[in-house]
Amino acid sequence: MIRPASMSHHYGNSLEMLPEQCLYVGTGGSRELTGASRVGMRPVLIRVDYESFLDAYRPDALEWTGPIISDISEVLGLVEV
Repeated sequence: MIRPASMSHHYGNSLEMLPEQCLYVGTGGSRELTGASRVGMRPVLIRVDYESFLDAYRPDALEWTGPIISDISEVLGLVEV
């Protein structure tokens, strides 16, 4: 299943922000990172402890070449305040 890019776009609009102002953090399931990238957001893969047995269901996690974090606290280093 592929998450529609329009879903990511909707969330940005509801916050009254441009897509390029949004950082999308996800585990790579349902091609969520690809969808966020398509609408102009900055996608970031977060690695999680249970990932090894779920990678087959997270295609973006297997192919991801963009930013990767292992803890949500690392997001602060990726945003401009």
